[in-house]
Amino acid sequence: MHWRDVIRDVEAQAEAADTAVIQRRAELHTRQSLAQRRSADRLMELRGCSLELRMTAGLIVRGRLCACGSDWVQLRDAEDGSGGIDILPMQAITSWRLVERDALSDRPEASAGSPSSPPVIPGAATPHQSPNLLQLLGTCSRDRLGVVLTVNGGATLRGQVVSAGADHVDIAGEHGTWVVPITQLVRITMQK
Repeated sequence: MHWRDVIRDVEAQAEAADTAVIQRRAELHTRQSLAQRRSADRLMELRGCSLELRMTAGLIVRGRLCACGSDWVQLRDAEDGSGGIDILPMQAITSWRLVERDALSDRPEASAGSPSSPPVIPGAATPHQSPNLLQLLGTCSRDRLGVVLTVNGGATLRGQVVSAGADHVDIAGEHGTWVVPITQLVRITMQK
């Protein structure tokens, strides 16, 4: 009887050791997977949810996440009264937090704009399949959309995007045409 107890004990220890190895491998895999995720990937999971984003220049932007690309996010219904769609360059986001998870955020209509709002830029299945910021600015130029650009330092420029270069955007407004380096953009608000 004594040997049978010893054998059962050894088998139980081996099983516990196997379970511990499996758990350690699962934890390592989870840590490795999280280490490879980018902010855009995390944000994509929150489409339709209300977010608060802190931007360079001390700007805080709140709204519902519509779409996300590898180097930009799109919010609508901004609480600051801007009345348009906000495109926020990822490089200008200093931090963000979830304000409210929308129960309908998984449904496509949750991110659609109302008939009176500017068009919502469609997002793809992953941020890396979406157009990049320069392509979005090129679309704004082609369609002659009215925008308000907020740049580092907090200054704003109101007008139409007339062209988008490899590293800059030209905006024509009442005070002439301004050339703005992409790295200085904090917020692009499309006007109604």
